[in-house]
Amino acid sequence: QRLCGLSFSMLIRYTDFEASLTKRKFHANYFLFGADSFLIELAVEGLTRALEEASAGQIAPVTLDLDETSVEEFINTAQSLSMFAPRQLLVVKGAMKLREHQGKRLTPYFSNPNPQTVALFLAGDLDRDQRKKKIFEILSSGTHVVELAPLEPSEVAAWMQHQAKGRGCTVEPEAIRFLLDLQGTDLGRLQQEIEKAVLYTGSEKRITVWVVEAVCGFGA
Repeated sequence: QRLCGLSFSMLIRYTDFEASLTKRKFHANYFLFGADSFLIELAVEGLTRALEEASAGQIAPVTLDLDETSVEEFINTAQSLSMFAPRQLLVVKGAMKLREHQGKRLTPYFSNPNPQTVALFLAGDLDRDQRKKKIFEILSSGTHVVELAPLEPSEVAAWMQHQAKGRGCTVEPEAIRFLLDLQGTDLGRLQQEIEKAVLYTGSEKRITVWVVEAVCGFGA
């Protein structure tokens, strides 16, 4: 869809973004944003992991905040790379706060990026007015745009099962429903509750409604 001449991204599911990384065809520049900050963190971790697997080596993401550093410093960092690292990941925050003249300095790099650098520009939930800004147009034109859709309740339930399984536990459907009623679909809070429940179960390794009630302070 379009508004005021600007292109708008289509919401995509996190699972689709994660699946796209398995193709090992990475973009030089990403613009990643969405309403769920926890999903953004998962996406950064997922991209880092995929780059490591493709490069057969560890990658330590370098975070740059354009509130505190200049566009020129980002460009210099993006264009340089240690001889010991096959690829680097730059996580760039604060780009949506750039003024138009600052944002335009990114355009030459976008048109000729360092093939050994992946730049990931992050933002949160962007409203209608923010999408009208010139910097949004600059970022959208020079990057692969990924707007992450919040997970549906069924996807959150599956995610919670996966989180518990990764910690050697099972979780009953009733316990999941209780947590969703209590915490909504906030993944950060749900992860904390799952971790507390896993610790509480001890050797039982089964998360029941009773366990969830106990760790949430509803126990008798």
